[in-house]
This record gives sequence, structure tokens and C-alpha cells, in this order.
Amino acid sequence: MVGNPGLRRLQLAWGGWVTVDWAYTVAISVFAFSRNGPAGVGLVTLIRLLPAAASAPFTAGLGDRFPRRLLLILEELIIGLILAATAVVTMVRGTDVLVYALAVLLAIVSAPFRAYQGALLPTLAQTPDELTASNLVGSTVEAAATLIGPALAGVLLGLASPTAVFWVMAAVSLAAAISLLGIPRAAPVRWRGRRRKFLEEIVAGFTTLERERDVRLLVSLFIAQPFVRGALNVLIVVLAIDGLRLGNPGVGWLFAALGVGGLVGSVVAVRLVGQRRMASWFGVGLTLWGLPLLILALQPALPIAVVLLATVGVGNLIEDVAGFSILQRIAPDRTMARILGVFEALIRITNGLGAVVTGFLVAAVGPRLSFLVAGALLPVLVAIAWRHLRRLDTVGAIDPERLALLKQSPLFAPLSLIALERVARRLHPDEVAAGVDIVHEGDPGDQFYLVENGELQVMHGPAVVNRLKAGDHFGEIALLRGAPRSATVRAVTPSRLLRLESGDFLSAVTQHATSSDRLESVVAARLDASAALRRGD
Repeated sequence: MVGNPGLRRLQLAWGGWVTVDWAYTVAISVFAFSRNGPAGVGLVTLIRLLPAAASAPFTAGLGDRFPRRLLLILEELIIGLILAATAVVTMVRGTDVLVYALAVLLAIVSAPFRAYQGALLPTLAQTPDELTASNLVGSTVEAAATLIGPALAGVLLGLASPTAVFWVMAAVSLAAAISLLGIPRAAPVRWRGRRRKFLEEIVAGFTTLERERDVRLLVSLFIAQPFVRGALNVLIVVLAIDGLRLGNPGVGWLFAALGVGGLVGSVVAVRLVGQRRMASWFGVGLTLWGLPLLILALQPALPIAVVLLATVGVGNLIEDVAGFSILQRIAPDRTMARILGVFEALIRITNGLGAVVTGFLVAAVGPRLSFLVAGALLPVLVAIAWRHLRRLDTVGAIDPERLALLKQSPLFAPLSLIALERVARRLHPDEVAAGVDIVHEGDPGDQFYLVENGELQVMHGPAVVNRLKAGDHFGEIALLRGAPRSATVRAVTPSRLLRLESGDFLSAVTQHATSSDRLESVVAARLDASAALRRGD
């Protein structure tokens, strides 16, 4: 990753965003606690998260239509403006309702950031190991930001007030936007295929989760963790102020312990680079998220509490590196941003529910039982899903012969290994008997074909104009131009074809400038040959 400037800049911006998010969470939580106590912290968390959760699947969908780099830059700039406005309102002692309204707006604007970042990252990485290393660096950066953000907020709260936190975080957002400007622009998408209906576009994230069993399993386990995180957001405030008597600055220091644990966890997570059993590590990370909370139910002394919260940070880093590395490799790129948008929405819903439920639970039964309930959830879920996670450890294996066939194709050869793996995972094998027509001239086309073995002939009317063998391809003209099939393709011998859906094909070949140019050249040459044949040249 050191030699990849795009990844470096993306990680810097990611660290800035996480720093802002945590520092703002501390500041707004202290602000709400000073007004309404523990229930107020839970309530402000909920009103921030629910509108963001409702909008995330739709705003994240922009990342599958527009340059993700540009969307990230615009988002950072808008976040900075909202934070500056919040600082002004609190500085002039404006109404609390306006502060909370700005909190809702900030949450809505911030909601798709993780989706854009997570969808952009695998297009910048070149190999699976670089992707894992990038996720490790990203999680380490997140851990550092989880330490820096709350700690900085704690210092500013001790010296001044939440207003100071809002001003400083506005400046951090501006710096993150500047960092993103240096990421290389993606190749322009020039294909003119048929557009999907609007409703199909916006619900694609949900339909992909319904269709992709392994993606659905990962997301289901992923979204249980934010419920515990939401509970912990409330429990840390209660522990710091009422339990350990640390006052408002202590909230920031206890949150910072999570970041310390993340930094320690980065040393452990280095072992994940090159690992193939990512799903099992994902389960280990989730378990480490829950077990320390069971001990915190005993309300131990401050040093022990810090160590336990740091252990949660270790689990968080392992879970993120392993989980996102799997998700980014097995989820289809053409709907990646929308999948992550749904993921972000579900995270925010469960996070808000965890916070508000825990706020009222603490008021009803006290912090000890609340810690026990929050701590038991994730270990129990991992135990239930463990057999499925072990099966998922084998999902990443790709047939090397199929991967080699893709590398030999001029359309796919320029793609990174990550992109090639994604294509290979989406290929559907078809056995075709001799004499069978695979496509017919004049029919609509929505699939691309790669010949794995056998022999086929391409026909214009009754005339045979070309013969195809292993490594050749057909079907790209109809996909690129949104036009009917330009020829009939018939199997001469029993053949094995690898079929790729139009969205997966176009998403793969148009993300790389060289591959996109080659596709345009191939299509233009074949259309010229077809026109010459019809003229009788």
C-alpha cells in the first residue's frame, strides 16, 4: 500500500472522518447528558441515526452512478459546513432544537461515507493481499482516530466546551477533503447500455442481499455489533460520570481506550494478511467485542475498566479487517455502494436501538444488568453461526484455470487481480451440445460469453463469418450499444461457455481505462466487419 498514493490519500481522509465522527459523538453526548441525563444521550443518538438509516440506501446508490472520489470530497466539505454552523449556534446559545436538527442533518450527510469509501477501496487495490493490507491499515487508522477523536474532545471539553470541539472538527473535515483531491480519477464510463428502471436501481442493495447468501450472512452478523456499540455509547457515559466519578472529560478518556485497543489489535491483525480463514477471524473479533462487557458488569476499578475497553478495541479491529476483506471480495462491484448503503442503514438503526434501549434499561435495572445483556449478545450469535462462518472460509477459492483464462482475454487482462477474482466469481458455466444456437441475430442481449472449450461459429444469416475457440468471447456488442444481437452463434462441437450478466461485465471492463478502450476497439472492429459483410465488400 506504501506505493499506492490513491490508497494512502483515501486512508488519510478516512482517518479524518472517523476522528470527526468520534469527537462529535463525545461532544453531542455530553451536551445531551447535561440537558436530559442518560435517556437524553440515548434519545439524541436515536434521532441522529434513524433519519440517516432511512436515507443511506438511496444516497449510497449515488456511488454506483457517479465518481466515488468526487462524492467523498463533496461530503467532507458539507460536513465541515454543518459542524461550523453547530459551533455558531452553541456559541450564541441558540435553541437546543436547532443543535439537534443540525445533528440529524450531519448524520444524513455522513451516512454514505463508509459506503463510498468501502466501494472505492477495492478498485484502488491491485491484489487480494493489498486489499487485506489496506483494510488493516484502514482499521488501524480508524483505531488511532478512535483514540485521537475522543481524547481531543476530552481535552477541549476540559479546557472549553462542546463548541470548541465543533470548530476543530470542521477544520479536520476540510483537511480530509483536500487529501481526497489527490486520488487519481477513475476512467470515464462510456458505455451506452440500457438503463435499469429507477425503482430497480434504488432497491438493488436489498435485492442483492436477498440473492447473495454469503453476503447476507456477513451483513447480518455485522449489524449485530452496532447494537452493542450503541449500548456501549450509553454505558461508557454512565460508567465515567456516575460509576468512576471522572466527570465530563472522563467520557472522552474511556472512549479513547477503545482506540488504544485498536492500535494494539493492529499488531495482531497483521497476521490476517495472506490468511484464507478470514470468516473465522471475523467471528473471533465479534466475540472479543462482547466478552469484556460481561466483566465490566462488575464495575471494576479504573485500570481494569480501561484494559477491558481496550480489549473491545482489539476485537473491533480484527472484526473490521476480516469482515470487510471478505465482503469487498465476494460482493458484486456494480452494486457495491448500494450494498454498503443498506449495510450503513442497518448499522445506524441497530446502533440507535442499542443506545435508546440501553438508556431506558439503565434507568430501569441499573448499569450492571445492562452490561451483562450487551456483553452476551455477540458471543451467542457467533456460536450459532460458527458452522456457516467456517464454510465461508472456503468461498474465496477461485479456480486457477478460470482465472488464467480471464487473464488471457484482452478485455480482462488489464484488470487488477481483485477485479479478475470478482469476474471469475460471477461467471456461470453452461454446457452446450453441438448444433445448439447460443444467441440469435436480432434478439435482445443481456449476457456476455467466454468460451472455455469447444468450437463455435458466428453467422450472419446463413453465412459463417467467424469461428470461435477457447479463450474467445462474444456478446459484448449488444451490451455496450444496447442493441439487438448482431449475429447468431452456434456450437459446432460440444462446448463449455462461461456466461456473465451484463451488469457484472460492464462494471468490470469500464472501471479500467485500458480495458474500456479495448472493449470500444473490439466492438468498433466487429461492427465495421459486419457492415462490410452486408455491403458485400
